[in-house]
Amino acid sequence: MKEIFLILSAAAAGFLASMGLGGGAVLIIFLRSFFGFKQFKAQGINLLFFVPIALFTTILNTIKKRIDFTAALYISSGGILGAAAGVFLSSFIGAKWISKFFGAGIILYGAAEIIKEIKTILARRRKL
Repeated sequence: MKEIFLILSAAAAGFLASMGLGGGAVLIIFLRSFFGFKQFKAQGINLLFFVPIALFTTILNTIKKRIDFTAALYISSGGILGAAAGVFLSSFIGAKWISKFFGAGIILYGAAEIIKEIKTILARRRKL
């Protein structure tokens, strides 16, 4: 039964990731909350999970001409530098604080999305 729930969790994460909606955050939350994985192990599983997902969606989005490869090169360069710094710093920060930063990031992202939606609703009402 655990394996089925892992597959369903991964399918949900892959679905969200293919639309650019943060599937990694969903997968990490599932791995930590429902399966009891420690933060670093959940992050490692998440990273490995996204290698084939990223390849598959890159191929599909290339076919649909949705990728600006020049911008992707710059963004990837910065991402690689950031990833190296993150791996280096995470060994000093520790899993406990990484988990807290991750949770705070999810809360801040959710709050920002709610605020953005409220502003959109208020702007529509002003137009009426």
